[in-house]
Amino acid sequence: MNERGSNTDLAVTEWIQDLNHGRSGAESKLYRHFYPRLVRFAVRMIGNSPRRWWDEEDVVSKAFASFFRRSKNGDFNAILNRNELWRLLATITKRKAINHIRDQQTVRRGGASLPMADAELSDQNLSLADVCKDSLSPVAIVEIAEAKARALAVLDPELAEVASCRFDGYTNVEIAARINRSVPTVERRLRLIRQKLLHEGLA
Repeated sequence: MNERGSNTDLAVTEWIQDLNHGRSGAESKLYRHFYPRLVRFAVRMIGNSPRRWWDEEDVVSKAFASFFRRSKNGDFNAILNRNELWRLLATITKRKAINHIRDQQTVRRGGASLPMADAELSDQNLSLADVCKDSLSPVAIVEIAEAKARALAVLDPELAEVASCRFDGYTNVEIAARINRSVPTVERRLRLIRQKLLHEGLA
């Protein structure tokens, strides 16, 4: 690492400490330092999704607002350096992008939004262990979550339980263990699920 990079790391670490101790000026310094990079990141996350009433700058501003609000509650005091803070800010920004893309799709449909898991919608329960743990784009996350919601809406509870596990990436063996049934039973239910979704035009 060159001297300039080292000095920047030290400065950001100092600003993080200032933020954790409630010292004035820390928020504005961190905002100015990370804002341009986060905007570029948000542009990649949003991709070609329509921007009518919002854009990447709105997403980043909301991400910062959320981060600073939770920092005041001491939620992120374990953050120690620039790289850790960047990963956290990027994750919050990604979740804000997911919200905006989902809301935009809801407006285009002219109806109520479909439910998604809290972890996919909100950063209120975000922990440091959750930071950047998935590689899917916000658009893909929204599409998968909405496909899951549509599928579960037309299945009975027994089949919905298996379908939910499948959408979440579990193997047949893992599903069998989770629902306390045999693998052949899981395979039979998956066939019924496919038939039902084909009948409903969802597969």
